[in-house]
Amino acid sequence: MFNPEEAEFEEAQNALKDNLSRVAANNGIEKDDFVEVSSGSLIQSRSWCGLGEEEGKGVQTIEFRVHVAVPGGDGDGEGVIRVEVDLMDDRGEVGDRTGSVVWPCSSNLSSYLTQPSVLSTFPPSHTVLEICSGSAALPSQFLSLLTSAQVTASETPETLSALIKNLRLNSTSLSINCVLYSVGDVDASLPKYDTVIGCECVYDSINLNVLASSCKRLTKKRVMIAGSSQCRLSAGSWDSVVEAFREEGFEHYETVTLDADGEYICHIYNLL
Repeated sequence: MFNPEEAEFEEAQNALKDNLSRVAANNGIEKDDFVEVSSGSLIQSRSWCGLGEEEGKGVQTIEFRVHVAVPGGDGDGEGVIRVEVDLMDDRGEVGDRTGSVVWPCSSNLSSYLTQPSVLSTFPPSHTVLEICSGSAALPSQFLSLLTSAQVTASETPETLSALIKNLRLNSTSLSINCVLYSVGDVDASLPKYDTVIGCECVYDSINLNVLASSCKRLTKKRVMIAGSSQCRLSAGSWDSVVEAFREEGFEHYETVTLDADGEYICHIYNLL
């Protein structure tokens, strides 16, 4: 079971306070300027028009803000991530929106990850890989902004350029490695990471088995897989996800509800 040791937890808390202070200073934010928001809540300050709507075409910048309050009152900070989406990016007859939107699941997982108690499980020495990052890699960006963990985002060739562009939008405050990786690529020369995270990467029973075996090759400790609570598997449900990971030597540690309506959840697995 993955639980940080007491000394590691204290180290992570101190690093979190330092990083949040830096974020506030870089943005010219004073502590008294904050309007209190529940810790770790994620606010999308702009929305975009749907694909195909005339007024929605072109590139639009979306700004995500998060306020994190550290217990004790020191080191309060606000993180800001900017992401561009190309609303004209419509690949395929039915509209393949991969890389052209920031999916709600990604926002909800990011919100969960920015809770201080969760951030504290990502100490400075911790390594993180986000698989199926999309064009925004929003969870990776907030982890990089609010912790000192070593974060890597990965994507397929079709979306990698959009991902790199969005990481560069935030280059003054972020330090994220970016790699080319497709789930199931057994020839990829990637190291093992402490934590692997992913959003909306469960589609069918074949993909599920490949995903579980890939995560075993990629992680040393923990996997966090988020998606719709109404699992999209053509045959099975989230129980099938749990079983696939158990067959690869994982323990299903916890299921977390990511939003108030219960539409999105995150399964957390520890490698035994």
